[in-house]
Amino acid sequence: MSKPPVNKSVSSLYEATPIPGVASTYYRSVQNSEYSQNFPFWRLSLVETVKRDPKVRYGLGLLKSPIKAFTYFLSQKESEDENLLMKLSEKGLQFVFKIESEDKKAEELTIETFKRLWLYGLDEMLSAIEWGFTCCQVHYTKTSDGPEYNKLTPFDPYNVSVLVRDHGIVGAKVQGIPNSADGRKLYVPKVMWHVHNRTHNRFFGQSRLEWVLPAWHEKWTEFGARDIRRTWFMRDAYEGGTIRYPLGSQKLQDGSVISNYELANQIASKTRTGGTRIMPADTGNEANGVWSFEAASGNIMPTGLLDYPLSLDTEILEALGIPPEVIESGSSGLGAATGRLIPLELFYASLSGIVNDVIMDAQDFITSPLCKIRLGNPGKVKISKVVLSGQSTTNENQVGKKISESTDK
Repeated sequence: MSKPPVNKSVSSLYEATPIPGVASTYYRSVQNSEYSQNFPFWRLSLVETVKRDPKVRYGLGLLKSPIKAFTYFLSQKESEDENLLMKLSEKGLQFVFKIESEDKKAEELTIETFKRLWLYGLDEMLSAIEWGFTCCQVHYTKTSDGPEYNKLTPFDPYNVSVLVRDHGIVGAKVQGIPNSADGRKLYVPKVMWHVHNRTHNRFFGQSRLEWVLPAWHEKWTEFGARDIRRTWFMRDAYEGGTIRYPLGSQKLQDGSVISNYELANQIASKTRTGGTRIMPADTGNEANGVWSFEAASGNIMPTGLLDYPLSLDTEILEALGIPPEVIESGSSGLGAATGRLIPLELFYASLSGIVNDVIMDAQDFITSPLCKIRLGNPGKVKISKVVLSGQSTTNENQVGKKISESTDK
């Protein structure tokens, strides 16, 4: 069956028809039975459960916060201002991008859109880190100059499927919309489809929580680290104490008779709940036995009991891509003398890939179509990374190349 003709006009953004047999929500996870005990099977239904781990939430925050706080967009003119660049460097900004175009209106519109996206939409796009992908409806505001980007509204990942044409994403089919029993198709620029780690799957990416799963499972599963720690403190932290009682029974003040065994059991129960211990002062001969009580004593904590969950927390952060040295710096600083400046630079360099993917998808799904709608046929908008004074150039060539490839489309 032949492919539908591609309409290059602006209206095609709304009228594009996907090829038959669109891809549905799919996640590929390789499972090898030989190592299944060490690599639990990953599925998207685990995302919300894994995120309940405080260390996982902490790690996701560490990944996302620098992207939110240390990103800045410059016009071509601003990028030539040495004083401004010096101020940005002093503020510690790590992801500074220059947006340039022969059409200054397109340049200005792109910068304004990216700045608003970083305020109202970046959180929704970065949720792809834990889900592998995110699908959002793009909202626009009417102005005298035309539509203007407003915000993103995410869809449930279970309710979306991707629409593809010519090997590219042109929209999404969304289920669960009122009065749309068969779902509703949304096309660019009304929809944003962002992918994390698209080398794993170009439509649905890969969740970083899949990398976390082995350590997380070992920490939370039955007989895992937390279960062992809780069980020891609940059952083995103290010896239970010993009560010796003589054979026979006791006559109480009300005339009733109670066996010494039952009386000893009541004494033990009161001891466990913090009650007062009251025992008969029986001083009979050794053959009959006497009442005695040996209080509970603390056990010696097994070596590594507390360190075991902590070591798994470190593995969780490492799986998320966060070097332990960045966390352990504390108040000692991150200077070269501490030996932690290099891990911090590598951490920021690792985040560059996430930032680049966000910018590339935002340009493909929002800023480029928006410029076409408002400006007709504007000049090419180029986005490139600006390396500030004192910053490492690690991966900068790949960074600029990746984004420029997106702008040339």
